[in-house]
Parts: sequence; C-alpha cells; structure tokens
Amino acid sequence: ICLAAADMVTEADVVQALATLLDPQKRLDQLLLLTSEEYASFPRLGEYVWNVPCVATALLMELLTASQHLRPFNLPSETVQRVCATFFLFERIAAEPSCAVDFVTAQLPVYTIPFLQCPSRAPAAEALRASALPLFVTLAQSSSPAIHRFLRGTDFVPTIPLAPPLSAAVFVPRGFSRAPKAT
Repeated sequence: ICLAAADMVTEADVVQALATLLDPQKRLDQLLLLTSEEYASFPRLGEYVWNVPCVATALLMELLTASQHLRPFNLPSETVQRVCATFFLFERIAAEPSCAVDFVTAQLPVYTIPFLQCPSRAPAAEALRASALPLFVTLAQSSSPAIHRFLRGTDFVPTIPLAPPLSAAVFVPRGFSRAPKAT
C-alpha cells in the first residue's frame, strides 16, 4: 500500500496493511509501513492489530523465529527491523485500554523478555532492548490491577542490563508497587 503524503490513512488502509502481514514475503515492508508516522498516529492502531484475525499470531512468530538467534547473537539487520517493528505494534496494543488486559492475559509480553535479557552488547541487541522497553513502560503506566499483577509476576526487571536507577525510573510509576498487597 502506497499513500501520497496528502492522503490520510483510513481504517481500510490499516486493515489491508495488517492483513498483508500474514504473507511472510511481504511482512517486513508491511511492518515498516505500519510503524511509519502516518500509520503510527492512526487512532486505535493497537485495537486493530489485536483484533484483525491472525495478526498477533504472525507477530508472535516473528519473535519466536528471531529468539532462536539470540545466544549467540547473530540476527541479520532485516530480522532486527522486523522484531523492533513487532515490539512497536505490541506497545500499541498495550496502549489500548480495550486490549491491554487481554494482551497480558495471553502472556504475549513474556515473549519479549529474551530480547531484553540478551547478553550481547552489539548495537543491534541494544536496539532490540531499546525497542522492547516502551512496551513495559506502557504496561506499567496502566491503571489496571490485572496488568500490575502481571508485571509483579513477571520477574524481568532485575535481569535487564541497565543501570539500577534507570530500570527503577522506567519501571516503577507512581502508585505502583512490585510487592503484592497484604490480604
């Protein structure tokens, strides 16, 4: 799908781009299109990503395929682009209140953790970590108790190779406690 700069992205454009993600041969181009400024600013993009049949599964397959090459780290640049775009679309799902709880209930954010824990210091590995972090920041900013329970139960924060003040600043929003409440 090519849009002239003056054209507005429509719902039909988004649905068509998402449907095209199901074709592995066209997936990179479509992922890059969906993360472009025109598409990224489309209202409720995450809702469409979550609700168009098989799209979340295709995105999950991107992560599963790439995660096999993290130790030792040997991801080609095209794969890194695909994974970074997948993280962006996952973050858009997490930003949608109507989808976020179902997204964490399906445990999809767990599949990003191997990329956060990758020990490589290669620039591509750093780019993957930087692309995955906004997903968890978005989840941490949610007001949903279910999402906070998910984050407390997902022990990924201490394993991210960041300086401790940065991980604390990124992952502990006001009013959020990692410790479960006493009953």
